[in-house]
Amino acid sequence: MELAFSSKANRGLVASPPLEINKVVVETKEDYIIEAREKLKAKNAIFYICYKYKGVSSEGFAGDHQSIVRKTMDGRPGHMSLEVASQITKR
Repeated sequence: MELAFSSKANRGLVASPPLEINKVVVETKEDYIIEAREKLKAKNAIFYICYKYKGVSSEGFAGDHQSIVRKTMDGRPGHMSLEVASQITKR
């Protein structure tokens, strides 16, 4: 998994920080999926991700995080939408 953080203040992306992924759960309603890894290719899915930021604490990201990423595709080639919600659970 590769992540980048964007800030509204500086309008730029920062290199992928050191993260420790603790748990990932993928939820989808598509019936044809048999194996867990096939869920990653689903057209519509919700990813629940728990991770810990292992970088410098002065950057404001230190601690345990929970994120929800919703992936939706409308069937048109190259069209995908991602919605992300994230929060720090412990510092």
